[in-house]
Amino acid sequence: MMRNWWSNKSAVREVWRPARVGEPGMRCVPIPSATLLAALYSLMVAVSAAEDTTPVRSRELGITGRFLIYPVGERGAAKEMPVLELFEAGSDPAQAKPLRKWAAPLSGKGVRNWCFSDVFEFKGRKLTLRVSNYREDRGGWDKITVADEFMPKSLTDADGVQVHSLYREPGRPQFHFTPMRGELNDPNGLVCANGQYHLFFQHTPVDSPKSWGHAVSDDLLHWKEMPIAIRARSNTTAYSGSAIVDRDNVTGLKSGDNQGDLIIAYFTHCGHRGGYECMSFSNDNGLTFKHGPDLEDGLRHPPGHMGRDPKVLWHEPSKRWIAVVWDRGPGPQSGRRGPDEGQGVIFCSSKDLLRWKNESRFIADKGPYECPEFFALPVDGDKTRVRWILQEASGRYFIGEFDGREFKPDSIKDGWPVGFRQTRAGRFYAAQTWNDIPAADGRRIQIAWNGQAGMQFPCELTLRTTDGGLRLFTHPVREIKKLHKDKVYRWDHVKLERGKRLSFDVDEDLLDLTLVLKVSDEAPIDLHVHGDRLRLGTTKECEFPLLPRNGRISVRVLQDRGSFEVFAFDGEIYIPLGSNSSPASRQLTLALMDGEATIESLEVHGLKPAW
Repeated sequence: MMRNWWSNKSAVREVWRPARVGEPGMRCVPIPSATLLAALYSLMVAVSAAEDTTPVRSRELGITGRFLIYPVGERGAAKEMPVLELFEAGSDPAQAKPLRKWAAPLSGKGVRNWCFSDVFEFKGRKLTLRVSNYREDRGGWDKITVADEFMPKSLTDADGVQVHSLYREPGRPQFHFTPMRGELNDPNGLVCANGQYHLFFQHTPVDSPKSWGHAVSDDLLHWKEMPIAIRARSNTTAYSGSAIVDRDNVTGLKSGDNQGDLIIAYFTHCGHRGGYECMSFSNDNGLTFKHGPDLEDGLRHPPGHMGRDPKVLWHEPSKRWIAVVWDRGPGPQSGRRGPDEGQGVIFCSSKDLLRWKNESRFIADKGPYECPEFFALPVDGDKTRVRWILQEASGRYFIGEFDGREFKPDSIKDGWPVGFRQTRAGRFYAAQTWNDIPAADGRRIQIAWNGQAGMQFPCELTLRTTDGGLRLFTHPVREIKKLHKDKVYRWDHVKLERGKRLSFDVDEDLLDLTLVLKVSDEAPIDLHVHGDRLRLGTTKECEFPLLPRNGRISVRVLQDRGSFEVFAFDGEIYIPLGSNSSPASRQLTLALMDGEATIESLEVHGLKPAW
């Protein structure tokens, strides 16, 4: 059962939660629009035949704010669900096509929560709001309002009790990104533009199918959610992709009054034609986007193939733009196939971001599969030694060279490229990195979808030499120090006693913990943090074994509501997990099962909420 992020009461699906594995958010392949929309859109477009005979109400609204706010209660059967529609003021709802239409379990008496439709694009206009299938006994119509602020302090539940303020709902992550409402999936379009970090993301708001949500930040910690950036077109859904800054206006799409960066987004529309690559552009820092030309004639898949999720980037050595697109390939996707069969990625190049040339195709044993990511990193910080990283949605990555046309992996085994895992296991999917980070910064910063508790915490990636060869290292971005509270909890040189649990007095809800243990060769140790357990020093009954190196184990843990991220041995091992912690469970303990162990250092910082 999914935890409710917004209330300690039973709530309805209109409020935010990410999709579970196996739900539409865990995308597999483009499928026909009828099936796709049935899965994604659910009741949003379900209009009962009974609408003609059940109560209908309408009224004119001046759209003076960003949010059309309404109360919701328990969801009923599809045929009983009220349906909200927005029309141009003065139009005849019986004849006109609605500007927006969605199912909403309105309730004025049994209010479980509050939801909104983002009406930013209509601000300053007069519209007609219509509800059909309305139930007088449930009410709620008279509580619908338009405001610039969502969840204003005046809102109360059915019992007149103050509704939890936004971002303070029980269970909601406090320093990992989550949207206000609606479903969250893959990060998209990560780009630095106009002095801000932009986080676009797969988002299913309550009033439309899968679209691109949008948030901005100055420090990767404090996010401001913006209006929906890219809404799905008719009969389609806006799937994953990327964004770049067209600084030289090679597309010619920059308007004369735009004195900042031109942001261009590349993504896949899936629907009535299966799936095709397209672009949108923004001249106002991502606040609004206009659809550009479809790129199906440019980002071409081989005949009989299909795919999606374009990653676009600038390749300085060849002075060209590169697009890496997941390519499903023809026929069954199992077994070992030749270079023109099976799923992989295609590499395309362009001088103007509009016309693209197919350059090559990369395939590995069993993949790579969807949401490709592609970037360069210096080896051990040496900018004269660069390797390229090609990563798939699951976190598997390949290391190699790239000449602007073809990716050549460094490691081959049995005729197939050798891939490595960024994560041992856990909740990590569809990771992307930010394009256009200023050269003065120079970091490669990544964020991934947690799969349940929003996004993972932003991390810096480095490529370092290990005993096993080159590997990615993952480390929380340094900005997290801004969330550190003044008080520091620290213990040094504490010997653990076999069979006993040692408790540490840390009265904090959110934690940034660093632990260094000196241990014997086989010393099982349980670290308990707010109800979550991490077993160290053994392979027995251990899903994620963390064995000592040179007699020591070093780990760092970020503990949030719903998230438990482990960084071991300076980030060489990354284990992003879900968390069962709660603010009421503030226990930090270490228990030695066997062998010998000493805490060389344990340092804990309580964290302030980022919201």
